[in-house]
Amino acid sequence: MTWTTTSPAWALPVVLPTVLAATSLGPGLLVVRRLRWNPLEKLCAAVAISLFVTYLFALVRFVLQLPLASYGVFEWGCVACLIASVPTLRRLLRARSVRRALVAFVLLLAWVLALLALTRHYSGALTSGDWHIHYDKAAFFLNASPHDASVAGMVLDRPPALNLIWSHVMALVGRGFDLLQVTAAYFATLALLPCCLLAPALLRRGHRRSRGRPDALLIAALLALSPLFVQNATYTWTKMPSVFCVILGIALYRSGDRKRDTTRLAFALATLAFGCLIHFTAVPFALFVTLHYLARGQWRDARWWRRSMVVGVCTLLVLGSWYCWTFAHFGAAANFAANPSVRTASKGSVQANIARAAYNGVNTLVPYYVRRIGPLFTQHSTLGWVRDHAFLGYSANLFISVGSLAGVLVAWLLWRDLSPVRRAAMPPICALGAIATVLSLMYIPPARDVLIHALPDVWLLVVGMSALAFVLASFCGNIRGRVVFAPEQRFWRGLIVCAFVVSIAAWDSTSDVGIAHICMQPLAIMGIVLLAVNLPVMPLWLRSVAVLGMTIDFALGILLHFHMQHQIFTPAQDPGLVEQAKLNWLEKQTAGFTFVGDHFATIRLVIEALLLIGFIAALWWVVRSASSRVASPEAGGASG
Repeated sequence: MTWTTTSPAWALPVVLPTVLAATSLGPGLLVVRRLRWNPLEKLCAAVAISLFVTYLFALVRFVLQLPLASYGVFEWGCVACLIASVPTLRRLLRARSVRRALVAFVLLLAWVLALLALTRHYSGALTSGDWHIHYDKAAFFLNASPHDASVAGMVLDRPPALNLIWSHVMALVGRGFDLLQVTAAYFATLALLPCCLLAPALLRRGHRRSRGRPDALLIAALLALSPLFVQNATYTWTKMPSVFCVILGIALYRSGDRKRDTTRLAFALATLAFGCLIHFTAVPFALFVTLHYLARGQWRDARWWRRSMVVGVCTLLVLGSWYCWTFAHFGAAANFAANPSVRTASKGSVQANIARAAYNGVNTLVPYYVRRIGPLFTQHSTLGWVRDHAFLGYSANLFISVGSLAGVLVAWLLWRDLSPVRRAAMPPICALGAIATVLSLMYIPPARDVLIHALPDVWLLVVGMSALAFVLASFCGNIRGRVVFAPEQRFWRGLIVCAFVVSIAAWDSTSDVGIAHICMQPLAIMGIVLLAVNLPVMPLWLRSVAVLGMTIDFALGILLHFHMQHQIFTPAQDPGLVEQAKLNWLEKQTAGFTFVGDHFATIRLVIEALLLIGFIAALWWVVRSASSRVASPEAGGASG
């Protein structure tokens, strides 16, 4: 086998999987083999370490302008690490949890690749640009120099870790866009592994013994039927790999905090930091976990200080791998100026920034279908119109992003599981005080302007003010009544609130349809995992609601969406989609890109038939898992 910058077509079915497997496992398996962790933790940690090592190599090669042959040398090193780690891999495969997770990963990846086989252009409402920008960034790291005039504009606006990893793969297998699509889908699908690791931590206290471990195949089936997941996994951008780091970091942090394990805690914070270098999606979650760790600190305990030093050094080393160079090369001012959120916040007043965040927050929670907003786009295709409005709901609204009906079920599960362990009657003074506080806001001009801007309809204003009064009254009642929350409840309540508030505060413009697609994918994916954990013990009618919702999601958010992305635009054929879809097609044609779907254009009906069969199989597994109330003791989860 030889590594070249453009591998022959006949070798790609062997070369590309080998490169992806060695790059995502080889270095990490050597590191984790001596850790006293459970097998699934080791597997996920091996993937994270391998990706970080690959990113670090690609960055060093770019900065030092090492010859392209260094990519081949590094990859052979990864292959050697993988071969040397075969005994470790065999030990991991003895664990049923690892085997189930890997089987689920392979099936989910096959599903994502089948959807890619339908994709001949990217579209969906006003989707544009990002799919090409990330390719250009990866190609820039492969071909350009840090001294080029355009370097600041290419590397400072977005975290570059995954683009650097892509550039390494592109150097070995070729620069074709279809190859990048497969590469991006592989790294995005890795998000399943930490979901299987986190699932046991989401078990409700009263059901831990009765249900056993969550099933990895059930989690994979729900992700396969999630429009949010498959749309992100088939799009060439960096959010799903960042979700991988977020969920892995949270899972290891919860385990390390419970066991007071310095290694797990250090790895958890470092993984969250690495997620921030992949995409800013990880920032709200990394911020909360850091604050939670400090809030629980034993400030008079020397051991806690030593542990904190290790955690802090590991985290700073990960962040410093990128920001030390950019600060030295471009300066601190250029780094901050490149971030659009910082630019917008610095230009606007405090009142304007609060109004923007409040408006986006309401629109992210309340579907735009029930609000009066002007027409978002025009097109001649009825199916395209249905697809685009469904696409906006699945991507921009927090509840619908979990699923059309699953979002409501997950909200109910959260309400149930995060309710106080010991309730207390709400004092009347709290209710009256909350009502008075909310009404008084209408007499304070800045607060009134914010409320009216965020809640433009009368009924929305009434509902919103009522919800705000309820929250304030509950907060007051919890304090006065000394309501008891379990430590896990406090963690998850704080994480959800912090992630939501920071996400809407960081977005640099207003959106009429919501901004769940910006930084809230980890919340939606963890919501899907929560549904998979609870589905086996739900009442029959709730399971029926979940199955109905999955059917709707598959029809509108997956099958219809990818059917429309298979359409092409020619002088003789115009599918009548929104104008932005045509612009994306023309951009693809101008760049000379070949999509995966272009290779399978003649067998579209066969692929759609296979997708229908896969949907029936996934739905059958969901029903089968849900009808079995007691799971196998080892099924899909991490053993202690």
